[in-house]
Amino acid sequence: MARFFGKKPLFSTQKQNNKTMRRAIHESARRSISSSNNNSNNTLAVARQSANAFFSGRNGFGFGERRAISFLQKRNGDWKTPNNNNNTNTNASYATKGRGQSAPKGFTPPAAMAAKATSNNINFNPFQSSSNALAEPYRGRRKMPSSMTKIPRYLYDIGLNKAKDIYCTSKVTSAIKGFDLNMFKRDASILYEEISRAIANNNLSSCRRDVSDKVMQELKQEQKRRTKNGWSRIRWNLSKKGVENVSVVQGRMMATSQDLTNAFAQFTVRFESRQEFGAYDDNDRLVAGDSEEVGANLKVVDHWVFERGIGPVHKTNSRWRLCARLIVEE
Repeated sequence: MARFFGKKPLFSTQKQNNKTMRRAIHESARRSISSSNNNSNNTLAVARQSANAFFSGRNGFGFGERRAISFLQKRNGDWKTPNNNNNTNTNASYATKGRGQSAPKGFTPPAAMAAKATSNNINFNPFQSSSNALAEPYRGRRKMPSSMTKIPRYLYDIGLNKAKDIYCTSKVTSAIKGFDLNMFKRDASILYEEISRAIANNNLSSCRRDVSDKVMQELKQEQKRRTKNGWSRIRWNLSKKGVENVSVVQGRMMATSQDLTNAFAQFTVRFESRQEFGAYDDNDRLVAGDSEEVGANLKVVDHWVFERGIGPVHKTNSRWRLCARLIVEE
């Protein structure tokens, strides 16, 4: 199932915002103390006023306000945090059924963030970094049927697939400024080599931004299986020619909402190359593949699917990512 909120962009941004607000409120409390001639009531009033200004629209105390109040409590020793019914209601509404979990301090659920942004007239557009699904897996070229009765259906399918390809290409061209299919094939070849090298070197973190969450999970599982089977090291290289033939064999559109705000374009790319491959165990013995003397003599044909968000919410934070690797019989 597709996830509408990417983990890293959403929570890292929220954490940074909370950190900035906490720092500002803490500094406001310190300045209030120095300028109030040790007047506790005046200090608390100014500090709470500053906290309310930063946390306008929040229910209950925010994490930064808690720190400011805690700081004042330690200094004065005679003031307690008043009960806040709104904060209690927030925790009660956040509690999950059967578990009684309360809302963690400093965390606002994504749905609550969207509702708050809407109430404050803020343009808040949650987006998916990947659809994590294929619109239509490529199954290879269709063969001419031997029966004459099946030829009309065959011609209809060819025409329909061609229309889908043209529609996807036109959508990408209109959404991405300066898009060129030849340039895309060149970029896809670079991604193909970089991701393949990262897999061979067991350095998946280097290609984290170039693959979807689903593909990353598959790569980690494959890495565990290789280690379990005794593959300690992999030798992999392309021939001097690199990727010899690159062709876009299919283009499809994938939408996760009816208004196409989270639309994705998916291009299936066929790579043809000659590669050098060898797997070694802990004793540096060859357990799979060819010896180093053979060189890049292994012909490999891969079909990879790259996708990119082209909806309105993807204009500034989208890139081509590997979303699937297909096994196609030719």
